[in-house]
Amino acid sequence: MYEAKEEPFQDSCDGIPSSRGWSQVVVSGGFRWAGNPQDLARALDRSLASIGWRRGAPVGISVSQPEFAWSRRLTNGTNASLTVLRSVDGKDWQLDAVAPPVGKRTGGIC
Repeated sequence: MYEAKEEPFQDSCDGIPSSRGWSQVVVSGGFRWAGNPQDLARALDRSLASIGWRRGAPVGISVSQPEFAWSRRLTNGTNASLTVLRSVDGKDWQLDAVAPPVGKRTGGIC
């Protein structure tokens, strides 16, 4: 359905120069899956494991809105996270992958 990539950018969030730093890296996507949520998780496990992601314990919001989570250690020693959440109507899914910035992180209140 869609894909969005957010490159890191420099910001301070609050306008104070001392809190200036880099934002996190974000990749988001929306898709449809008509099958069982557990089958989706297993299919994603196979694909994501081949590129270094490991599934964590389920962090389901509710039975009608399951969420699955994966993590990956990056080459710079930080951890990235990936979550998959089903929409309330049960037809659409949201995938979000987030990694911390390389360098100083944005400070202040965003």
